Amino acid sequence: MILTKVDTDDPDYVESCKEEMKKEPVGSDALERVLYHVGEMGRYQKLMFLSMLPFALLFTFIYFGQMFITATPQQHWCHVPELAHLDMETRRNLSVPRVGDGWAQCEMYAANWSLVLDAMQPPEPSTPKLPCQHGWDFLLRDIPYQTVVSERGWVCEYSGYAPFAQTMYFVGSFTGGILFGWAADHFGRVPALVGANLIACVGGLGTIFTKGLWDFVFCRFLVGMAFDNSFTWLASRGKVNQAVKVLKKFERINRTKVPQDVMDDFIVSSSQSRESSESIIEVFKSAPLRKMMLLLMVIYMGCAMIFDGLVRMSEGLGVDFFLAFTLASATQIPSVGIVALLLDRLGRRNFTMGPIIMTGIFTITAAFVPKGLPQMILAIGSRFSINMACTASVQWSTELVPTGARASGLSLVHVSGYVGNMLSPLIVYSTYSKHQYTLTVSSFCFLLPETKGRSMPQTIADGERVMRSHTLCGKAEEETDLNEKEKTLIT
Repeated sequence: MILTKVDTDDPDYVESCKEEMKKEPVGSDALERVLYHVGEMGRYQKLMFLSMLPFALLFTFIYFGQMFITATPQQHWCHVPELAHLDMETRRNLSVPRVGDGWAQCEMYAANWSLVLDAMQPPEPSTPKLPCQHGWDFLLRDIPYQTVVSERGWVCEYSGYAPFAQTMYFVGSFTGGILFGWAADHFGRVPALVGANLIACVGGLGTIFTKGLWDFVFCRFLVGMAFDNSFTWLASRGKVNQAVKVLKKFERINRTKVPQDVMDDFIVSSSQSRESSESIIEVFKSAPLRKMMLLLMVIYMGCAMIFDGLVRMSEGLGVDFFLAFTLASATQIPSVGIVALLLDRLGRRNFTMGPIIMTGIFTITAAFVPKGLPQMILAIGSRFSINMACTASVQWSTELVPTGARASGLSLVHVSGYVGNMLSPLIVYSTYSKHQYTLTVSSFCFLLPETKGRSMPQTIADGERVMRSHTLCGKAEEETDLNEKEKTLIT
C-alpha cells in the first residue's frame, strides 16, 4: 500500500492504514500474508490434517517397523546339533563357556559331545574353543518372536548385516526423495504420493518372502523410497496457478477472503521467485550464505542421526524393549507442544542448542549407570530433548534461507537428514563412542544467528546482512525489522 500526499493529509485514513498494518505479520512475505488472511488453522486446514492422518500412520509404520523386524534378542549362544534333543538351558550349560556373570555368545567348546552327553558335565574351562559352527540358539524372552536376525543368525561375525540393511533403507529414502520429487513436479503430488506408497507396499510384502541378505536389502530399499516423501508446497515448485486455485478453495471452505491486492502481490512475488536467479546455486556462491547452509545441514544431520540412534538403542537398555520404545515415543507430543508454546519466547537457536546439550548430558550419564530403569529414564529424557531440537531446527532453517532459494535450500537441509539416518545404524552398532556427537553438533549452533523477531530474508542480500550481523554473543548491530509499508508511512 503506497500513501500519496493526499492520503497522508487525512488523519483518519493514516490511522486506518496503521491498524491494517498491525493485523499483518511484520516483515512477512507474500505467502505469509495470504495465509494470514485465509486463516492459520481454519476448517480447510483441519480437514487436510485429518486427510493426511492415514499417510502419517503409514509413515510411522514404515519408519519404526524396521526396528521391530531387525531387533536382536539379547540372549543367544552357539547351537550344537548333538545336543538339540535337550532343553535350551541344559544345552547352554553343557556347550557354552562362561564369560564373567554371563555366557559367551560367539564361541563354543571344541569337545567330544558323545563324552559330554555320557557325563552330562560341561568340558573343562581349559578346553579349546572355536566360533559357532552351526548357527545360534536364541532365547526369545526380551523379543518374544522371531526377527530377521534370529531367523537368519545375523549375530557375531554377521552382526553387520542388520545395520547394513537399515542403511540401505535410508539410501532408498534418498533415492525416493529425488525420484518422487521429480514425479510430483511432472505428474502432480497425488500421483507421486500414491506411487510412493504403492512401492512401499510391494517392498513390505516382498520382505516377508525374502530368504537371505540381498533380497532383504532390496525390499527394504523399496520400502525406504516411500519414507518422508508425502509432504510438499505448490508455490515453492513454481506452480502459481495451481496454488491460487488451492487458496481459493481455502477461502470458500474457511469462509474467509484474501484482499485482492494481497493475492496480486502473492502471484507477482511467486512468479518472480520462479524466474529469479536467486537459486540455491547463487546461495552457495555467497560466502556468508554458504557457511549458513553448511552449518544448517550439519546441525540437521546431527539431529537426525541422534534421533534415529536413540530409537535403535531401545533394545539394549536392559528393560522390556516394547516398554522402553513406547515410553520414549510418548515424549513426541509433549515435546513438540513445548516448542510450539515457547519457541517465540526462547528463540530458535536456544531451542535447538539447549536440547542438544541436554541430550548429550543424558547420553553421557547413561554410559556410567547400570542397565535397567536408570538407563531407560535417561534414554526417555534424551528422546524428549532431541524431539525439541529437531522441531526447532526445522523452523530455524525456514527463517534463515532467503525466499528465492527457500524451497531448494530446505530440501537440501532435509536430504542431509537422510545422510545422518544412513550413518546412524552403523554408528549405533559400532564400537565407537556415540556421545561426543551431541556436544559437537550443539557447538555449531553458536555460529548461526537467532531469527526470533526478525523478518525472513527475501533476497540473498538480506540473508547476507543477517549472517554478517551475527556474533557469538548475538547481534553485532541492531536491525530495523520494518516492512515497506511502515517505511512509507513514516515517510
